[in-house]
Amino acid sequence: MSLKTQYENLGDLVINAVLAAELNRRGRFLGISNGAPADYVDDFQALAEQLSGAPITCGELRQMAPRILQAAAGSGMTLVLSPGHNTLDQPTRTRQILSTATHYGLGRLRILQVGASFEGAFPETTRLYSQLRKAGHPLSVRDIISRNGFAERGINLPIVPDLAFGLQCSTHNEGDIGLIAVREHKSQPYEQLRKTVAAIAVAMHAVQLEPVMFFQVSLDAPLHARLAYDLGIRELNTGNHRPSFDEAMQVYARAGAIVSNRLHGLLVAAAAGALPLPLLHPEERKIRGALAEGELSGLIIEAEPECRKRTGELLARRSELHNRIVVPAFARCKQQLEDFFDGATG
Repeated sequence: MSLKTQYENLGDLVINAVLAAELNRRGRFLGISNGAPADYVDDFQALAEQLSGAPITCGELRQMAPRILQAAAGSGMTLVLSPGHNTLDQPTRTRQILSTATHYGLGRLRILQVGASFEGAFPETTRLYSQLRKAGHPLSVRDIISRNGFAERGINLPIVPDLAFGLQCSTHNEGDIGLIAVREHKSQPYEQLRKTVAAIAVAMHAVQLEPVMFFQVSLDAPLHARLAYDLGIRELNTGNHRPSFDEAMQVYARAGAIVSNRLHGLLVAAAAGALPLPLLHPEERKIRGALAEGELSGLIIEAEPECRKRTGELLARRSELHNRIVVPAFARCKQQLEDFFDGATG
């Protein structure tokens, strides 16, 4: 598996590490680190080993070449497409290589895709997926939006829950802080977002949770700083670097709830015990689809300044909702992931 991804996005680190851990428990995993920063490779390797309970092998392609050639000539190998880096649309060369390799059946090569989400697929991607599916390669998508998009093109793919559901979900929900983690959305001007976040902060105060800003994607840092300053809300992390997995989990374990429009922020925090409350606009269909697979749609808050009442109602029941809805959702989705990997790896 290539380790190319959004390096400053903790969510991408987590889902790639979950993917690697699942595969590492079932076979010999090789992570190709070409182009990945050394600190990211270290974080990825440490987390994947923590999750799988076994060593993970990562290195440059030239280091891995003998092992790859040995596998290709022997029992065969699987090329894993990282969900954090859509290799099927850029660069074109990747599509050409995959298409040629699968067409000629080189070295019993299999292509595995899990965790992918597509609002709309490029024609080149559609052609390649059609070819791979007909050849029996283990492909999947994470939500009904993606599945329906491919189905319209005559490609039937199964839905497998988001990889973040592969984390073990804590039943602890006794935190005294309420996390706010938002990204900018094109349909919501800053002033409207400010009013929405202000309403959420009031709702958190009303149930004895201190509202605080916390990002796990460095791109969100400037927006968080601005909101914190304008609303007088404390920031738990500053600067422009994402937290490590352990740092984030320590913060999430202190939270009674997290309100966010970042899917993996919600799910990683939920695994640590925070009630995940998705703050979404109507057009955020992919996130809604991923949440629906986990049967978490009932926790969605519509992103509008008048959301205080609903936010307060959900926050007041945070421990009950977390243990009645979220913990079983993780257990159910984790089993679906296990079943998919068992079938995909034989």
